[in-house]
Amino acid sequence: MEFNTVFEQTDKINLSHVSLKFVVEKFKNISLNDSSNDVKGLAFQKFLGHHEKAGRGQFFTPEQIINFCVQIIAPQKHEKILDPACGSGGFLISSLKYLQKNDANTDTKSIINNNLFGIDINKNIARIAKMKLLLEQNTNSNIIVHNSLESIDSIKSFLNNEDGFDVILTNPPFGAKINQQSLLSTYQLGFKWNKTYEGFIKKNILLNTQTAETLFIERCLDLLKTGGRMAIVLPNGNFENSSLEYVRHFI
Repeated sequence: MEFNTVFEQTDKINLSHVSLKFVVEKFKNISLNDSSNDVKGLAFQKFLGHHEKAGRGQFFTPEQIINFCVQIIAPQKHEKILDPACGSGGFLISSLKYLQKNDANTDTKSIINNNLFGIDINKNIARIAKMKLLLEQNTNSNIIVHNSLESIDSIKSFLNNEDGFDVILTNPPFGAKINQQSLLSTYQLGFKWNKTYEGFIKKNILLNTQTAETLFIERCLDLLKTGGRMAIVLPNGNFENSSLEYVRHFI
């Protein structure tokens, strides 16, 4: 089956002639070339985003914030870029557009094949990310459906990248509580930390729960190469709350 990395054998598009005529009438005077760089992602967010993501504490990142982060990080065409909570691929598309804008000779197919990597736990949303990259260039992409908080070795194996990534750009899910003890035990931030005169020390006592965004901080740092660069969207509390001072110490 053609495009079998995006569509399944049983997938069908059920669209009546009346519906198709209605859509064509609505779009015929609109130039998508003059629209947002990620107009496909914005449309998806508008119509399907809440249904697909909000229940897991996952929310889409405003395009202005995505572009701001990409401009700060300034990815280079030789660098491997990862979003471990990629959603519909906003950070990856913005990175691709940044590279194209800064080098007229950018090999788009090579960048998508070798430099852009995404993970999302939601199969339907990961499919959107694959589709958007497919529309940029008719080629396979490195988008996988997986829980990024699970085994780091499996992530590197899935993405065929044992050395880590040069750049991570991500907006992990906020507020979701992780209480699986076997999972928490694989993270330093899954344990209690005690404050001392010299900072903090990790105790050999597992927490009952930890927030997903806190575990994502550790996971992202572990996925970065030495000297790598990261932009991560986090709640203000990570920078302000006294109860999270140990997280700042860990970073």
